[in-house]
Amino acid sequence: NVYLSPSSSAERRAMLDELASAMRDTDADAIVITGDFNLAPRAEDGLFGTQPSTFTKPAERRAFEDLLRSADLVDATRPSPGGILEFTFERVQQGRRTRFRCDLALMSSHIFDRAVVMYDHTVRAMPDAFTDHSALIVDMQTAGMDRPGLDQVATGVRNGRTRYPS
Repeated sequence: NVYLSPSSSAERRAMLDELASAMRDTDADAIVITGDFNLAPRAEDGLFGTQPSTFTKPAERRAFEDLLRSADLVDATRPSPGGILEFTFERVQQGRRTRFRCDLALMSSHIFDRAVVMYDHTVRAMPDAFTDHSALIVDMQTAGMDRPGLDQVATGVRNGRTRYPS
């Protein structure tokens, strides 16, 4: 689980670079990284009012893409083409509605088909909400995976098809 800086583009970029380096150096068979990245991976993932937000800088997006490439990861919370974009953070700032898809799940491409992602937006919408972020719920199907011990992994996601808990 990661938490990138909410206040510094340079710190977010450095953290992404460190994570990419760690992923290049690992011999892990399967990787799942979840958390609050405090950035919009694509311009449409962050809105300030009705316009793309300038909060996330191009260098951060390049570092994010490098992380995905360096470890053969998939942004499993990114909507499929034609899918519905879900924002995981919303608040009013400077009189404008700010919305971001910043709570992400990244995973090794070879385990992507074994996972489902769900956002629970109710945790930030309740009167006594303890957070302004949606919960990210991941479910990994591990039965039948090739490596011993992987049946004990309890995290995962699926290609932007969101299912809501009942």
